[in-house]
Amino acid sequence: SRTLLALIILLSVGHLQGYADNPYEIDDSLYAIFQRAMGYKDRRCLVLADSMQAEAQKIGDKKAECLALILPVQYYRSKGSWEQLHQASDELREASRQNGYLQYYYYPYDLEANYLMGYERLIEAEQLLRDMLSQALEDKNDYGLGLCYNLMGNLYNQRRSYLFAIEYYDQAFDFYKKAHQPADGLCSNASQACIKARRFDRAI
Repeated sequence: SRTLLALIILLSVGHLQGYADNPYEIDDSLYAIFQRAMGYKDRRCLVLADSMQAEAQKIGDKKAECLALILPVQYYRSKGSWEQLHQASDELREASRQNGYLQYYYYPYDLEANYLMGYERLIEAEQLLRDMLSQALEDKNDYGLGLCYNLMGNLYNQRRSYLFAIEYYDQAFDFYKKAHQPADGLCSNASQACIKARRFDRAI
């Protein structure tokens, strides 16, 4: 079973001690499992995710439960099918909303949209982002809105509709500032769109 395999993995790496540097401020033992799982690129990641989620539910660490559900999303983004990625994303969204951590609600949209755009499934990607935008507007969530407008900019950039892309990037900038999010990647994408649109002064 996954539970038994998780125990074997944990025993094989020795005693997991608490972390002084625990940026998520979750239970130290759960953070140690999270760190270990992030180091695996195979199904051991999923095994530890199951173990971490079960323990987080047991001790009532709601944030750690959300972080545990991030692991399958990341795994299936790199190795799985769209169906697996979308199911894992829905599970993360449900838990993050129930537990009150909306930043993790919007995070999987990024991976899903990039997955679809990577396979040129642009109509599906746009519908996904329209759904994301509708929810972010309802939640009045600056992080979700900024991320969504950034992804919409990427989508229109890929469609070579550079002027539309720039408009979405402009909106993303506003919400990134409100949410105090780093915008280096956004700056890079927006400047490239400006160059392609021959808006050289704006690119600079």
